[in-house]
Parts: sequence; structure tokens; C-alpha cells
Amino acid sequence: MTEASRFWNTNNEEDGASSGYTPAQIASWMKAVFGEGILIGIGSELAVSGSASPLSVADGAALVDGLFYENNAAVELTVTTPSVGITGGRVILRADWTAQTVRAAVLLNTDGVADIPDLTQTSRTTYEICLATFQIETDGDIISLTIETERASFGGTNPQIVLNSLGVLGNPTNSEDVAEMISPVDGLSLVRNGTSLEFGQLTSNGIADDAVDTDQIADDAVDDVKLGSRVPKFTDRQGGDATDWNSPGASNYTPGNIRAYAGATEVLITSWYTTNVYNNDYLVTLPGSLSKPIIFTAFLSIATTPPESPVQVYSVIAEALDNNHIGIHAYRAVGSSSYATIRIAWLAIGPEA
Repeated sequence: MTEASRFWNTNNEEDGASSGYTPAQIASWMKAVFGEGILIGIGSELAVSGSASPLSVADGAALVDGLFYENNAAVELTVTTPSVGITGGRVILRADWTAQTVRAAVLLNTDGVADIPDLTQTSRTTYEICLATFQIETDGDIISLTIETERASFGGTNPQIVLNSLGVLGNPTNSEDVAEMISPVDGLSLVRNGTSLEFGQLTSNGIADDAVDTDQIADDAVDDVKLGSRVPKFTDRQGGDATDWNSPGASNYTPGNIRAYAGATEVLITSWYTTNVYNNDYLVTLPGSLSKPIIFTAFLSIATTPPESPVQVYSVIAEALDNNHIGIHAYRAVGSSSYATIRIAWLAIGPEA
């Protein structure tokens, strides 16, 4: 027979088997189609964990020599402590065709031999695949536990999809031939270049306008190191304290999370004194929290009732009262009998509280 197809009713018609399909036949077909190894996305993918005996094999499934294995709860495996020295070992799945079982087991090297032992892979007799490798010390500590990354998928011994691979299989040159494409370095994407696929950096036209918004950028991911020439940079600050921006001094500090808030407010002076400088205070609640910021103020306008001629001398001082409030203090000289409406612009900048 040079050609065959599966699976048909076992009635001996054409390609249908006359007496059913044997386990070896089914395993052979499974292995040819899916390969062997841990099945992707089922349970915890048989992950092995532990730092001493027993080691634990999590739930999952695998194909071993074409035979299906499934574990729906953690399996604990005892590891014998060596007496001579560090000993290499594996956590394996072993297909025993005589016993008709696939079971998780520990495979240890000769006591005191640190090398990882070889697998037995005699198809249709005893066949082993690896879930993890490790070494065990004479005090029972398990070291160098490494999870196996091979996964079963399409393509038999040459799987088309491999978890944790550095390359992918495809048609990179728009042909019928499947070839492996391997990224030469980290941080590259799979991009189209003419009629070919290759690993490279996205070009300026690789991302559509408005395709990236704030949801795709992590908080505080961009700082002045990456800002362009048309964006103001706040790289250094001088003062006498690393956190108190009001402390005078000539030391240079690199600022952390900077926030700036601005606003405009009016201060109304409705009475006057003849012997002292009159002042009036106004409380501003900031939109956010600042820790000991610097505050700048500027006059926008001064209106008096009745009009003053000449206009009296006015001044403004601002201070941070706490992380969320600043106080604006407006002053004018003695001798005025007018009411004054002073419009003030303010800017508070400093470290985020």
C-alpha cells in the first residue's frame, strides 16, 4: 500500500481498517501531526516547582511518543538525596508501552554525577520527554531548576509553532517555501519590507496617526531624556535642599516627578488704614498636590473705587500652606481710602506630593 487515509469506519472498505486501529497506529499519526512535548495553554502546562524534595508537577497535558497524557491536579515526586555529591536529574514523562501508561517520574544520574542524565527514547517501548532539569545537593537542596521549553504543536519533529522560540516559521519571501526567521537582537518587530517579512524597527509609517494614545504608554514612561528640541526640558534645579524647592542655595539637584499648576484670582481690599500697610489674604486650592513648590505671581490689573490718583503702591506675596493650598497675600501702602480689586496670576511648580 502506497497511500492511506485515516480515520474511517473499521469495516475493511477501502482505507477503513478491518479490526480497528492499534494504539501504535494512532500514536504514530498523533506524533506526525502534533509532534511531542507539553501542550500549549492547557492548565499550568505541567510547570515544575520546588527547592527540595518533593518536586511538584502542576496540571497540564502532553504528547509522549504520540500518546496523550493529562494531569488535572498537582503531582508530587520524591527526589532521593545523594550521599556522595551534587547529582543531576530530570523531571520526566515516561511512556511505558508494556504497562500501557504515561507517568511523571524523576530521573537521577549516578550519585555524585552532576551532569543531567540522558533520556531513554525507544519508540513503542520506553519513551521519555523532559519537563525540567535540576541538580540536588547532599543536604537535599534542589538547585538550577530549569523548566523545559519544548512544546508540542503542528509539524511533527519540525513544529510550526514553538513557545519561547527566538524565531518563527513562515514564508518570508512571498514563496511557497517555509523558512525560519530569527530575530538577531532583542526589541525588534516582525515587519513587512517590500515583498518580504523580516525583523526590524518600525518605520515612521509603521504606526498610523492617532494609533497610540495614553492608554498604550505606561505612566511616567517618557521624561526629558527623550523629549525633542521643541519641548522644554526641566533637567536641573538649584537650591539648598533636595526636596524643599524654597530652600536657597547653589547645589544642583535632578528633579523627580514635576508638576506645575497655574491660575488667576482676584483679591479684594475693602477697607483702609492710615497708619499701617493694609493687607488681604486669599486661599487657592491647587488642582493637585505639590510638596514645597516655588510660587510665582504677577499683577494682571488693579482697579480702585474711587479711582486713585496716583495709584498707591501694591505688592503680592505667595506661600505654600500645605500640599494642596497656597496663600496669596496682597499689600498696599497707607493713606488710601479706595476699595481695590487686584487681579493676580500665579504659577506653582515643584515636586509631586
